[in-house]
Amino acid sequence: KILRGVNNVISGGLNGDIKIWESETGKELRSIKAHTDSVYSISTSSDGLRAVTCSEDHTVAVWSLEDGSVKNIFDKVVSPIYCAALSYSSSHALFGSADSSLELYEVESGKVTAKFHGHIGPVFGCSFDRFGGRVFSAGEDAKIRVWDISTTIPNSKFEGHSGSIYGIKSSIDSRIIASCSEDQSLIVWDISSGKIIRKLIGHDGEVFSCDISPDGKYLVSCGEDRTVRLWDIQMGKQILVFRGHHSEVVTCQLSENSRNIVSSSHDRTVRVWDVTTGTQVRKFSGHSIEVNSCCFVPF
Repeated sequence: KILRGVNNVISGGLNGDIKIWESETGKELRSIKAHTDSVYSISTSSDGLRAVTCSEDHTVAVWSLEDGSVKNIFDKVVSPIYCAALSYSSSHALFGSADSSLELYEVESGKVTAKFHGHIGPVFGCSFDRFGGRVFSAGEDAKIRVWDISTTIPNSKFEGHSGSIYGIKSSIDSRIIASCSEDQSLIVWDISSGKIIRKLIGHDGEVFSCDISPDGKYLVSCGEDRTVRLWDIQMGKQILVFRGHHSEVVTCQLSENSRNIVSSSHDRTVRVWDVTTGTQVRKFSGHSIEVNSCCFVPF
């Protein structure tokens, strides 16, 4: 299982290239060509065995993190796919598209098991409820929707942003969900009530990505202002600002132990940051074009 290691990193570029990096050395372990155009999103299974990627080329790829082989390609989507997520059991994949559609697929068979309709405009973010009964989505219409998988009917709709929502992330216990927006803010919501817990302001520009720590205490974000920022959710305060990217930062994620953050940027680099010191510990510079997505490989 050479592609898996502590804090190993996956990244995807605007040319469709996917790269896997060894975090400790900065060595490129594998380059995979699963797409012919920009890779917008990368999501891994909780056991670290699979990854799902989606692209401007209208396809979603499910591939092995054991050997880098592509296991399945979903290519019957009629528009670019902006977000993809794997269920915690890895049995299903969720896709959000430019045509406002949100679809649930069975990974092994490629069968569509549910379609969710309600968004106006592209869907930029999607996520699974850990317990399997719900999915979450958000997009250009500035609304978060909570869907019941069995009925495909939205249970609730959260409104509070004044611009497109570019990303969402639910906590492991599915009690809270965070969103980031064109309106330069982040909002943390209570999923059961739909109420705003915290609204976080600090970025000087649009906020493109966010992630919640496994313990639900911290939030990381990144955006147009070229920074990555760490927040204390309970206090509603910014803790650290990570600077070093030379262009907008489009994706960020906390490691499983919350000690590191990975970020990708249109400056063609992927960087790993130390949460304790606020310093950069690794820079991956192998992409020949802007890097749209990244994530840690669970180990």
